Amino acid sequence: MASRFLPHRGISPLSLSTATRVERLFVRVSPVSFMLEDLASDALVAGHLNDAQRYASLLGATPARNELLMRIAVARHEPKLASEYALAAPDPAAITKYAQEMMRRSPIASYDYVGASIARFESIGAHPDAVALQNWERGRIAASIAERKGGAKRRYWMGRALASYATASQLAPYSQTYLLSAGTQAWLDKRPQLAQHYYLRALAIDPHSVDALAGLGVVAVALGHRVEAQSYLRRARNIDANASFVRTLEHALH
Repeated sequence: MASRFLPHRGISPLSLSTATRVERLFVRVSPVSFMLEDLASDALVAGHLNDAQRYASLLGATPARNELLMRIAVARHEPKLASEYALAAPDPAAITKYAQEMMRRSPIASYDYVGASIARFESIGAHPDAVALQNWERGRIAASIAERKGGAKRRYWMGRALASYATASQLAPYSQTYLLSAGTQAWLDKRPQLAQHYYLRALAIDPHSVDALAGLGVVAVALGHRVEAQSYLRRARNIDANASFVRTLEHALH
């Protein structure tokens, strides 16, 4: 069957239709996983969703099966089921897609869905970077929810956002994105010293980070250190005078 994919010297590759017939006969005797995956994928592409479901269901409880079942659910226009298979796979890109779709209907459901994705990634021992990304996504959702709330609920969701960003930065300590997100969220949460901590870490990774410099300047203004803030502003302007955070710092100094 390797000739289906990589023609060898002296061996003519099988046509797709011939290879498919051979695989169908073979899996009746010995349901080999890679052949079942081939048959399910081919049936899905051809629009034969029942056949695709049947072959995929014969696979063991593997990420490949869940990925196929997710694609079948998408083809059947069953987004809720597809989102569940995306978690089971797990498929980071699909999880993000479904979380964004849920965000429009129910932000809290989206937040919980990404929380379930974090638990799933942790359960399979996924790389810390993958878990960090999911935490960062959850932080963004919590921050968005906070913007729509007031009073105690706003403070609660801001705290959730900061906690998620902090976790992401712990799992991926050299990611400037996560550190800047944590710093900005701490600033919005009126915790300037904590914001300063994250901005300094981001600046240590990239001494030319405009956002880290401007963030440190904004914190310096809040702490009453205007001379220090003006120094950060000069450094940030030399890199990108039009950056939005630079303009925020300029406004804070006036």
